[in-house]
Amino acid sequence: MRFLELENLDLIPVLEIYDLSKVNYVYNDEVAQRYKNLFITVSPGLEMRIDLVCQEIYENNDHCDFLLLYNNIDSMLNIREGAEIKYVPINDIKSFMRNKASSNRLRETILTRRNENRVDVNRIKYLSTRGELDVNSLPPSVTERDYNPVKYKDGKIIIGENIFGV
Repeated sequence: MRFLELENLDLIPVLEIYDLSKVNYVYNDEVAQRYKNLFITVSPGLEMRIDLVCQEIYENNDHCDFLLLYNNIDSMLNIREGAEIKYVPINDIKSFMRNKASSNRLRETILTRRNENRVDVNRIKYLSTRGELDVNSLPPSVTERDYNPVKYKDGKIIIGENIFGV
C-alpha cells in the first residue's frame, strides 16, 4: 500500500525528517459537489480495511490516504459495515492535491502576520501615567505611605492591616 501523501511531504534535509506542518490535500468544493452522490457501501469483508475499500473503488490501493481525508476518517477502526465511503473518480484526485506554491505563500503570510509589531494601548497609557503617584499607577501591593504589615496587638498577630491604605 502506497500513501501518496507521504511521498509529497517535504523532507527537511538537515534533520532528515518530514515536514508534517504542510497539508497535501485541500478540499475542492466544486469537484466534491459534482460527485456528492458517488459512494460505496462498506460490506462485511471491507470493515476496518481502507486498503480493500480503495482496491474495490480504484482497483489499486494507492489512494487510501485520500479516501481517509476525503471522508474525515481518523481511524480505520471507524470503517464499519454499512458505512458509506464517498469517493471521486481517480482522474479528479489530482484536483485535491495542494499547490505547493500557494500553500507556501499562505504559510509565509501567517508567519509574517504573527511577527508584526503590535501596539498595546493600555501599556502606553500605563507608561504615560507611571510618573504620577496615584493609586492606579502602582501595583496593588505597593502603597504611597510606608507601613508595618505585621503587627502584634492585644495578644493577636495582625497581618496586612491597612494594606490597601484603607
